[in-house]
Amino acid sequence: MIPKVITGTTLKWVALVTMLIDHIGAVLLESVTNVQVGEAAYDVIQGVDEILRAIGRLSFPLYVFLLAEGFFHTHDRIKYFGRLAAFALISELPFDLCFSYTAARGESLISFGYQNVFFTLLLGFAAMYVMEKIRPDDKDFAGPQTVFFVKLFGCAIVAAIFAIIANLLKTDYAASGVVACACAYAMWFTGSYILMYFALLIPLIFYSPVESFAVFGLVVVAMYNGKRGKSLPSWFFYLTYPVHLMVYGLIRVLGILIWWQ
Repeated sequence: MIPKVITGTTLKWVALVTMLIDHIGAVLLESVTNVQVGEAAYDVIQGVDEILRAIGRLSFPLYVFLLAEGFFHTHDRIKYFGRLAAFALISELPFDLCFSYTAARGESLISFGYQNVFFTLLLGFAAMYVMEKIRPDDKDFAGPQTVFFVKLFGCAIVAAIFAIIANLLKTDYAASGVVACACAYAMWFTGSYILMYFALLIPLIFYSPVESFAVFGLVVVAMYNGKRGKSLPSWFFYLTYPVHLMVYGLIRVLGILIWWQ
């Protein structure tokens, strides 16, 4: 019997720490070139980067899992949506500083070629909200099966529309991230956290095979007891994302500028 000793707060901390580890590799180590440090050191850095990125694969699936949990347990879904939208906008400049800006002369700091993960979660939450309005309910199981399947098909169409929007906006994880949110929403009704997590992993692994490392997240999800637990204010976990990106981004850009000189 697996002990149910992990709360939602613990899941948030695991997602947060693995994200910080992942971005050390993605932002800092991957900005280092073999010209800067030499071939031998570069090979070591690349090896460390691969380890950090593998650990970091747990982060996004856990955030999707927590998003679905939050969707069903929040007292105000509109307010929840507003927080996601606000931090999507707040995080975009730090995100571009980390992943798009190359400190080239005359280059704009804001880039629209790649948007931060809050936009993906925002679209995923919106998809859940619309699916909730049209999904089959208990009476549909007893009624005409045509109604049931029409509503089910409608939910699939909703997920597809928001996934296409994510692709058009070029958000982090793009369509697969939104589909993962839709899968988490659908599997929530099974009452099994393991099925819920496993289902949301499938589109992510199709997006990139390296996401298969996230399967280790099943260990912590299997120990999740469904309780919120003692937590810091919710804004802390939201604010950590843009703040750490700003810090990492400044370190990255400063390092590149020093190398240029």
